[in-house]
Amino acid sequence: MSEGRSALIVEGEYLVGLHIQTILEAYGFTDATIVPGIREAKALLRGETAFDLAVVEIALDRPDTIDFARALRDAKTPLIGTTTDLRAHSGIAGLDSVPILPKPIPEESLADAVSAMFLPPDTP
Repeated sequence: MSEGRSALIVEGEYLVGLHIQTILEAYGFTDATIVPGIREAKALLRGETAFDLAVVEIALDRPDTIDFARALRDAKTPLIGTTTDLRAHSGIAGLDSVPILPKPIPEESLADAVSAMFLPPDTP
């Protein structure tokens, strides 16, 4: 499904980032880079590094996380949001098409979101 693809994981808690990385690697991502915040993610992207998927921690009280997620979406980078904010579990204004997964992230939820993005549309 995702063989040879790369992912950017923006996650403030390193152990949570490792959990996400492990799940993505189990589903065929060969390069999953973890960064602790938006500043580090932007630095990577300024270096012209491209990713096939971004998993970004989003907090409603941190507008920079929402702005960064919107910029990725606008750049056509497949995006999955994660959050501990119960208000965001049903979606975030301006990110309507982005799946928002509650933390802690069940493996099945992340796998389903990735599958939906990378399986051909006619795949059952």
